[in-house]
Amino acid sequence: MFLLTSIAHFAPDLRPDLVGTVPPWMPRAGPLVTVSGLFEAAGAIGLLVPAAAPRASPAGSRECRGRAPANRRSV
Repeated sequence: MFLLTSIAHFAPDLRPDLVGTVPPWMPRAGPLVTVSGLFEAAGAIGLLVPAAAPRASPAGSRECRGRAPANRRSV
């Protein structure tokens, strides 16, 4: 799931929608969406690597909590 949704951060037709969900009080929405997509992809790959999974799991949880303001804004 994380790997598929991370693709949306870079897809030209989906990216503007994600940038639009970033709250206005957060600076530079475009770079934040890019960093979020990179973290999401890295977490997805980390979950597939047994040695990295114990660290990737809590990191993915933190990443999900970190984008909660954007999720609330998009509702």
